[in-house]
Amino acid sequence: EVVLLQAGDCAFMFRLALKTAKQFGAKLVIYNTEGYYFKDYDYFRGAGLAHLLYPVFRKNLKNATRAAYRKADHCIFNCDALNEDFGKEFTMCSDVIYTATDIEPAESNISRGDAFVASYAGNLGVGRGKGLVDVAIALHSIDSNCYLDVYGSIPDDGVKALFDSCQSLRFHGRVAYEQVKKLMSDSDLLLHVESFEPYYRKDLKYAFSTKIADCLASNTCFLIYAPEEFAETQYLMRNNAAYVACSMQALKEQLQHILSDRGARRRYCKNATELALNNHNLENAVIRFQKILCDVV
Repeated sequence: EVVLLQAGDCAFMFRLALKTAKQFGAKLVIYNTEGYYFKDYDYFRGAGLAHLLYPVFRKNLKNATRAAYRKADHCIFNCDALNEDFGKEFTMCSDVIYTATDIEPAESNISRGDAFVASYAGNLGVGRGKGLVDVAIALHSIDSNCYLDVYGSIPDDGVKALFDSCQSLRFHGRVAYEQVKKLMSDSDLLLHVESFEPYYRKDLKYAFSTKIADCLASNTCFLIYAPEEFAETQYLMRNNAAYVACSMQALKEQLQHILSDRGARRRYCKNATELALNNHNLENAVIRFQKILCDVV
């Protein structure tokens, strides 16, 4: 009765979903978390023949995407920015269902008297290594007893070299998700970073990390260091739900404020946990998704 398509950058999948829906008289619902349709540059960063063929790939993808969206009965996006930009391209029924979390807010740790703990746990690729090093150096320059604890998998030798050269960053490797939850509740500050490199500023415009929901729900002070134009940055700023730094100067100022004033660490926690409950609760997200599918039929 319903064909649900997870949109990506494969023209064949759009055509297959559309053909299947037509063949069986089913409704077509598209779930999209990426902005491939809007990428008018070679985001594969290919060379030689692969680069020369990119315009052919792009034309094929755009045509297949247009055909599917024009026939779609409903579209679901994971952030407002995607919903708004696709809404400018197509007339469609749509909803936003944000990335969800099952994390329950921990009790405030504002009265802790031990060493300040700043943590990042997540993907270390897509240019995030440089941003994490920037944060670690800034933290250590404010207080020589402060370090950034990083958890995840090293994606390449370049990131490994960056981390090895930064004495204020402590890399712990990958840990299980249940341990990540404990790390978040035991931390004084949670970090999320994105790259400021020109390529990633274009490529990750619609970035909305799955870790955003976890950090919002944790009831722990949360700071994002990322370009202002990113979807996740705009979302956090609009909802007044985290410390936001969009430049090195702003990063230093925010960290100075957080380190020097224990009360400042609670500034956004109430808004963050309320936002997590309203927009990122796992049970509610599942119910909303199911309801959309049932209503379409």
